Amino acid sequence: MSKILFISAHTPTYKYPQAGQKIAFNHLQEYANSNHKIDILVIANQTEIDTASDLIDLLNNNIYFYPLTKIKKISSCLKHYNIPLKFATRSQSKVSVQITELISTNTYDIIHFEYSHAAVYLELIQALINPELTKTVISIHDIITQSLLRKTVNNSILGIEAARTFNYETKIYLTANHLWVLSQKDKDILTSLFSVSPNKISVKPPKL
Repeated sequence: MSKILFISAHTPTYKYPQAGQKIAFNHLQEYANSNHKIDILVIANQTEIDTASDLIDLLNNNIYFYPLTKIKKISSCLKHYNIPLKFATRSQSKVSVQITELISTNTYDIIHFEYSHAAVYLELIQALINPELTKTVISIHDIITQSLLRKTVNNSILGIEAARTFNYETKIYLTANHLWVLSQKDKDILTSLFSVSPNKISVKPPKL
């Protein structure tokens, strides 16, 4: 039985109307159905957390919730000004402390980041794990640089943030052991734009 640390930037649940949370729940359920032991950290808005009765039913315990507010997001962005904004919103000191404590008392086979911006903790984790024993996985719902580039058409200032995000995404995608994407198009972007080896990318289309 493998042990998984699952870190999510939104709440995995079918009870919330957006598709991303359902995809996250499916990924979590894949691990659970394979009888893996799972610890999960969720950094999300309180409204998402409040709806997630199915998540609690699935895992029952070993769930750590970290509710976000607008004030917390702004504070994190100001504190971690060197990190792109999308990632900085999820950088919470309490989460870092909990991750450190969990890794110091457990040997995880996989540390899974659900959503790219959950991987804001990848650098911390790389310093704590034995890379020969623990594999890191990032499940990419959206390539954030691409989203920002679309918006720069009408807002040139976002070009600076897009450049910062590109550098940050390149770093985490090259560092992680494995990447999950939702489409072949996203895989092609990772291999061409970010120079990621195609051998470390799995295409996992969302369930209908």
